[in-house]
Amino acid sequence: MSTPQKMVFVVLVFCAMTVLILPEIPYVLRMCGAAAVGAWLVVRPRRSSGKKVVSPYRTKARVRTADERELDVRSCARHWATRMLQGECDRREAIRRVRETVPGFRFQRYERDFDDALNLSEKDKVSVRARRDELIAKARQQDVFNAVFTIHFYNCRYSGHMGEYGLGHINIIDALGDVFSPDLIAEAVRRADALIEDGQQCGSRARDVPEDMAALAEAHPGYHHDHLSDAMFWGYHLNR
Repeated sequence: MSTPQKMVFVVLVFCAMTVLILPEIPYVLRMCGAAAVGAWLVVRPRRSSGKKVVSPYRTKARVRTADERELDVRSCARHWATRMLQGECDRREAIRRVRETVPGFRFQRYERDFDDALNLSEKDKVSVRARRDELIAKARQQDVFNAVFTIHFYNCRYSGHMGEYGLGHINIIDALGDVFSPDLIAEAVRRADALIEDGQQCGSRARDVPEDMAALAEAHPGYHHDHLSDAMFWGYHLNR
């Protein structure tokens, strides 16, 4: 029998014995006493048996295969190589973190994998610089509001990602200051912030792409369709 069934059985036996042994006690009092005793039996604290109870649903952690550990150490090395390029640690600290995360390899192996990861990350950093230069060149071909939005949106959404290798924000004045006046750029930044904020509000309610796009276009005239879409879908992403 299960524990609750055992408790019910005990209570029933107690009630029967009370009726047979003490017939002079009023029936209601006998039943109240039986109920009280039964409730105590159910809720009373149990003594620990000293045995650790193991959940039947708990499973042992799966042992990583040799191939999986190889992938683990390479992935971890890439992560810390990127963080080193961002200036968050030096080489010695990065390799130490890799060894702590994926132990069990020779030290020379960690150094080799870290050097390979560092070379890949440095190549990626060059590619990121090239993409940023392309973004600036694209912005310089647009009117002031769309040009500033191109760079400002990138700064807000992407420049802080680890994949940017610590390059930080693109300086809008350095990028566009010879094309537009500082006052125009400042006004364009304010308008870009307003569009981004309204785009994020789109994600706080039920999605309706045509309706949201129409609302943004009406509230923020002059922006390209792609920029309205960027603001709207970032809002969807933040509120998913």
